[in-house]
Amino acid sequence: PRSHTLASYALRYAFFFFSQEVAMQHRIIEITTEFIKLDSLLKFAGIAAVGGEAKFMVTSGAVLVNGEVCTMRGKKIRPGDMVTIPCDSVELEVRNA
Repeated sequence: PRSHTLASYALRYAFFFFSQEVAMQHRIIEITTEFIKLDSLLKFAGIAAVGGEAKFMVTSGAVLVNGEVCTMRGKKIRPGDMVTIPCDSVELEVRNA
């Protein structure tokens, strides 16, 4: 169920702040458009399974865009932007396809 997904993500997010720092997984995401919205990027990259999970991640402050916390799920992400999800140890670099 969806609530189970959000609850498990919240636990991972909380655990991150009490765990040791781990190496980030760097991934390159290629887009064919001028931009992609942040919540769509999280789904496209497989970080979030559904839109509700992406919304929760962004609005809870768990996502950084170019090193700054971003709580706007409709934020336009363009080639050259870096999206980091610290609690999942993932860094997404957006490029043109």
